[in-house]
Amino acid sequence: MVLLCRSFSGWIIGTINNDSTSDITNSGTINNCGTFNNNGTFTGNPVQNTCPPPLPSTFTVPSATGAGPVTFATPAGGFSKLVAVPQSGLSPTPPAGSYPFGFFSWSITGFAPATSVTLTITFPSPVPAGTQYLKLVGGTWVPVPIVISGNTIIITIQDNGPFDADPTVGTISDPGGLLVTTAEGTQQLINTINGMHLSSAITSNLDWKLQGVVSSLNLGQNSGAKNQLNSFINFVNTQTGKTIAQDQATTIIQGAQNIINAIQ
Repeated sequence: MVLLCRSFSGWIIGTINNDSTSDITNSGTINNCGTFNNNGTFTGNPVQNTCPPPLPSTFTVPSATGAGPVTFATPAGGFSKLVAVPQSGLSPTPPAGSYPFGFFSWSITGFAPATSVTLTITFPSPVPAGTQYLKLVGGTWVPVPIVISGNTIIITIQDNGPFDADPTVGTISDPGGLLVTTAEGTQQLINTINGMHLSSAITSNLDWKLQGVVSSLNLGQNSGAKNQLNSFINFVNTQTGKTIAQDQATTIIQGAQNIINAIQ
């Protein structure tokens, strides 16, 4: 047998066996991440003993809302994809509510197929009790069981189980994000604003307005809270391009609108 390899370029992971009756002529590139047993004739370009770089088991990305960096870690496999996704880029639209860190789309592979994978997500600020993690599966947003500890959550997902968005065996995928209660979501919005490095005067003004919203929510005055948030959005619009940059204003207004949408 004569094997001509004129255009191959990539990795072979495993074993290449060239028996004594075979000739291999390599005119391209063979990267072998395994064993090459040559008992025949091999001519042309040599086999490169290289392996693909391992997938990262820990990955940090900035949140789409500007709330700070979020770190994902898994003890099994690695991340083939991890990106922050703005809420406006999701279809179908997530349920009404406050998503202070936005959403993330990720895929984990390289683990033993048909097993469970544990994912630890670390946020830049504490995760309030009662927070849910919503995940898009089969076109429907569903809550996934999580364990909350300080500023981290732990998720366990079974490969091809009910919370795995990817039918491929050995790959778990997800677009998902944290949904917090309205009062806690307002506090998270305050935390986000405090991290934007606006002037002390505008930061104090925005914080004061939102603390009023928190007070109304804690007293059950939902209608008043909505009115306060609408006034807050109007104020941010008057400051856009002046004391607040356009991208920062967009993040702030989206956060406030999410809270309005979540108030019953």
